Amino acid sequence: EKGGKRIMKPLKINSKVPLKLVRAIADKTIVMTFYDKLVQELLEKGVAEGTKVQLRAKFSPNHEILDPALKGTKIICEVEI
Repeated sequence: EKGGKRIMKPLKINSKVPLKLVRAIADKTIVMTFYDKLVQELLEKGVAEGTKVQLRAKFSPNHEILDPALKGTKIICEVEI
């Protein structure tokens, strides 16, 4: 907790995914098996069961050219392992 708010500790996992995948997750049009596979991969990487994980997308200035809403870092979704 920090300042009365619960905050999440960042994991040292970084990866790159296509913009189409980020948009599908954000628009909730991704197939549910994606989340099952994501949970399985996070477990394999050592994330403890019961942990809540946020997926965040960090956009570059080039993304803003495509869509002004794609700026900075955005939380795409949360999953519980």
